[in-house]
Amino acid sequence: MSSLSKLVNYIEEDTKNTEKALKSLKYNPASRPFEMKFPVIEKFYRNPALQKRISNTCRSIGDIQNKETNVKANMTSWFMWEEDKDFEIIANKAIEIAHDNSPSPVALATYDCWGAVYKKGDWTKNHDHWPQIWSWVYNVECCDNCAPLVFHDSRDDVHSDHAYSLTPKSGRFTMFPGWIKHSVPEHQCDHDRIIVAGNISADPYHVIGFAQARDRERKNTK
Repeated sequence: MSSLSKLVNYIEEDTKNTEKALKSLKYNPASRPFEMKFPVIEKFYRNPALQKRISNTCRSIGDIQNKETNVKANMTSWFMWEEDKDFEIIANKAIEIAHDNSPSPVALATYDCWGAVYKKGDWTKNHDHWPQIWSWVYNVECCDNCAPLVFHDSRDDVHSDHAYSLTPKSGRFTMFPGWIKHSVPEHQCDHDRIIVAGNISADPYHVIGFAQARDRERKNTK
């Protein structure tokens, strides 16, 4: 590829990123500043044998995404909860946590679920998972010095300008609203940092059934 072609590609990509940023919730022209808190839920589910199997699975799969997603690390498919029983266990635990922390009862379903192996120098872009209800990360293999999970539109406390971040802890779920911006800075450890992550949406079958029931009720009252 010529230098001119590279420059054109760079400009086009930069334009796309700018347009995407302008459409985001934070930069939407209708946005207004709100001082409010959003839930960042932490819950431990330690199962060394399960975690070891998941680590081995992630390593054996390698990077099938070719670092073309927001995750600049070795990443599995998006559908691991449908392809592997161990990932299904983790995804179901995430659903349980979501049910326990949702403000009102709602039928929930796993939208996607993947694994990632961060090697030294790997990182994840600042991004969100709009329009999903809940996003989550499960720490499979890590240490206290591994790269943290950072929430960019937050502060450590009311007197600080530093973004709130969480140091990985083995066996810990972290769950947060899907539209919250987050990233992982460059991993500095010589060992792997392995996670399972996913998104949770409203169960589409329940939503369709509820809409159909309301439509029948409307027709019966005419």
